[in-house]
Amino acid sequence: MVETLAIERIGFTRFTNARLLTFFSRVLLLILKYTEEKLGVIDGMSKFQARLKDLEDIVQISKKAHQKWKLKELDTKRCDLHRYVVGTMDIELLSHNEARHDAAKWLLTAMDKYRKVPRMALDAKTANIKGFVLDLKKEENAKLATTLSLTESITELEKSNQEYEKIWLERNEARTMIKKLRTDECKKDLVIMFHWITNTIYAKYILEQTEEAKSFISELNTIIQATKTAQKQSIAQKKKNEKDKTTDPKKEETSTNTTETKKEDPGKVDETNKESTLEEPKISEGKTETIITDNTKEINNP
Repeated sequence: MVETLAIERIGFTRFTNARLLTFFSRVLLLILKYTEEKLGVIDGMSKFQARLKDLEDIVQISKKAHQKWKLKELDTKRCDLHRYVVGTMDIELLSHNEARHDAAKWLLTAMDKYRKVPRMALDAKTANIKGFVLDLKKEENAKLATTLSLTESITELEKSNQEYEKIWLERNEARTMIKKLRTDECKKDLVIMFHWITNTIYAKYILEQTEEAKSFISELNTIIQATKTAQKQSIAQKKKNEKDKTTDPKKEETSTNTTETKKEDPGKVDETNKESTLEEPKISEGKTETIITDNTKEINNP
């Protein structure tokens, strides 16, 4: 009796856009390796590839939409530079060098309206730093800034502020684009197409026992196993990171020694009960069935 292969079960419950893109891209390469014609999935490939390209665009745009740490780093840098420039003026006001003292006195008077820049809202901060730099670059002020050896710091401040503004605008534009691309709809379409493709190839394997279909299923299972392992590791690492953030070792030690009841952290999120709109497919005698939530109907043909 010939042993019949079964397609590994896989669910997309907590897959990020990037992991979905990686998985479906590997599936596409595998299909192209054995060709759509021999696998019998020519009809569905054009839509699958088109939606995969949409997901690729979403992932690339998402990278621009999530630059929180870069913006925070640049904001800290521009605030520090601003404080250094103003602080230097304050210090030079006490200088016994007449030229440096006079330069500091003039610039502090002229730039007084920019003294509170670091405490401003982000958008107001960007605009005011821009004005601060422009005023310092005016001919009469630029000479005084050179006297205080501030030219290089002012140039660096301008550069940091421009980079911050550029990333800020890119992020806002990216967020708008992601909404237009309808990310959830794209992912649902890809899951539906994936199950249609694998069901079709599996049917061909059962009916015709072609070598291409058999090899495809074998290699697909390897991809699925590797993806599931990577996903489990990612979830475990995420839970560990969250536990590290919400756990104070000193408090735990005190609680153990004094038998005090430790209060549950109200800010901790329990992710074990989260549900996804993409449910796991069911396996029946080696076949993969497409199961979609109420808001998406099951389809057998794209």
